[in-house]
Amino acid sequence: SYYVNMNDDYTDAEIDRTFVGAKILGANGCVGSQGLKSTERLAAFPARHGMFLGVHNHDNLSDPDAFASEASIVKGLSLSPDIKATLDTRHYTAANGDCVAFLEAHHARVSSVHLGDRRKNNGRSTPFGEGDAPIIDGVRMTRRKRWPIVALLEFEHGTLRTGVEETQLMFDYCKRALA
Repeated sequence: SYYVNMNDDYTDAEIDRTFVGAKILGANGCVGSQGLKSTERLAAFPARHGMFLGVHNHDNLSDPDAFASEASIVKGLSLSPDIKATLDTRHYTAANGDCVAFLEAHHARVSSVHLGDRRKNNGRSTPFGEGDAPIIDGVRMTRRKRWPIVALLEFEHGTLRTGVEETQLMFDYCKRALA
């Protein structure tokens, strides 16, 4: 997928060109962190291009426009069969959501998962295995059930290691989980 934050300032022509560009890049869809209001407008565009529009969740439960809870994500998915979820395990966990239950219930509408670890109750981001996100359970279930969900490692926590070293540790963590 092509990650782009389309917003209300985009014209219809710019939205169409964004999907055209994504297709040229070989993507199957465009994913962004837009809210529900923008998604309502964008929902008509992916079908014109034979693609999907992905909604990416965050942890702001107080914003009625944000995709943060299961109910808000499901509301976004209901706008079009061409809308899919990009489940961010860090944010969903911080918002006290159950990532494994979400995947179990909505896997057919999930295009990808941003794997990251974080503490519940809007806690801090952590290295893999030090937070509350069920990374291992989610990765194992996705593989066991053969769901075509892309897993992306998301590095947003502090560390004294280089980005390359930390990403390798994250990759090795997932690899051990699947061994």
